[in-house]
Amino acid sequence: MVVRIQTRFSGAGARLFTGLRVIILFTYSDVKTILLPISAFACVTGPVSSLHNGILAVLWIWLHLLQCNISNQCNSALEDLLNHPQRPIPSGLITETQSRFLRWALAILCLCLSGLLGLKTFSSSFLMTTTMIFYDDFHLAGHWSTKNLCTFAGYLCFEVGATLIMSRVKELDDVAIRALACSGFIILSTIHAQDFPDVEGDRALNRATIPIVAPNASRPITALVIILWSLYSSSIWGLGIWSSLVLSSVGLIVAWRIYFLRLAVQDRTTYRVYNAWLMMLHLLPANARWDTLKL
Repeated sequence: MVVRIQTRFSGAGARLFTGLRVIILFTYSDVKTILLPISAFACVTGPVSSLHNGILAVLWIWLHLLQCNISNQCNSALEDLLNHPQRPIPSGLITETQSRFLRWALAILCLCLSGLLGLKTFSSSFLMTTTMIFYDDFHLAGHWSTKNLCTFAGYLCFEVGATLIMSRVKELDDVAIRALACSGFIILSTIHAQDFPDVEGDRALNRATIPIVAPNASRPITALVIILWSLYSSSIWGLGIWSSLVLSSVGLIVAWRIYFLRLAVQDRTTYRVYNAWLMMLHLLPANARWDTLKL
């Protein structure tokens, strides 16, 4: 009897561990690209009104991130075999059928949670789910123009919803609107930096990403755009000399790596540096709130 009980508990523990591992793996790669930058952005843009609201906003971001990633990975199993074999579906930890069920269950959960937090937060969740459907189920991820537009819309939905939860205000003020506009256009014009490491896998799937469509022009143009955004962001947020120098230096490093370092393994490192640069940009509204970057 004791052996049976221990076996039953050990089996339940193993299933729980596997379930947690699957959930973590679905979102792990986007902790640095979505969860941390958007949490930081909402915290300074809102700004955050309490610890409770801060935790709630991070949970809201993570649940929507989980929903989006499961949706994306359900529809990109072949790509993940080439580019991301460690993810839950290609590694065999969960089936596509199970993933699709979980995806729609999360969509309902996210909408219900957002509805409890207000109409505008619900609207952000609804628009994010709609964008996700167009991106994945209508295959808008296959072309660079629609892919970037969907990513732009998705980021804005994340940022608007998280900022509203962090601040618990009914209307976003001028600082928040300016921050959202800057963030959105930065994402729209530079997020294809994530496509440079995945060229081989995307080409095998006949995807028309910017590095594939414009292999010669994409790198110098992206590098130039990142430098220009660094300079413009320093100006529009009124940064001091040293803060501007730090931001511009990181932007210059990203631009240099994109242009000169072109191996897939180098592009993966470059994308991590790009995300550090993006995190810095997301923190700049703090200067409009508290004059923290006047140095």
